[in-house]
Amino acid sequence: MARPVSDFVSHVREAFEDYRAEIEASNLAAASKATYLRHAETFVRWVEGDFQPGARVPEDRRGGSR
Repeated sequence: MARPVSDFVSHVREAFEDYRAEIEASNLAAASKATYLRHAETFVRWVEGDFQPGARVPEDRRGGSR
């Protein structure tokens, strides 16, 4: 179910960008940075209504067939 765009969603996106900058500036290993950011981005997508846990990725979002 898609959530309406709101000031809350904008705030979450802005907070994620601050989080991204902090992760990138950290001394974490590259793989750890990628993991932290991937999971946080998934959460932001869920808040924005662009992700549903357990849903399959549409063909056009995968970049080709498997």
